[in-house]
Amino acid sequence: PHLVPMSTQVLEKFKEIKWILSSQLKSEPSGSIVSIANPFNSNDIVGEVKTATVSDVNKSIENATLWTIPNEEKTIILNKIADLYEKNFIEIFAILTREAGKTISDAISEIREAVDFIRYY
Repeated sequence: PHLVPMSTQVLEKFKEIKWILSSQLKSEPSGSIVSIANPFNSNDIVGEVKTATVSDVNKSIENATLWTIPNEEKTIILNKIADLYEKNFIEIFAILTREAGKTISDAISEIREAVDFIRYY
């Protein structure tokens, strides 16, 4: 498989982003930190994630609320998300090849499928 190297600038952009299990959790997950390595080069650490415990997931579910905005607004939001996928195609493509070991054709197909899925709903 062919891998696309990520530029240092792109790597730094994602390095410090903290992803929360859900906005409903209201705090960071309490699990351990796990390093994610490139499946083709275990010395290439793509990033780190903090795992969620069963308690974290249960809290998130308990605090969840329905997305109660009008369908027209949902459509606008989902189309913006699809637009962002397309705008950031190269960065997403590079992440998929490093983090998941996707081949070039698989990464392209996955991004296209995600955009199609988002626009469909």
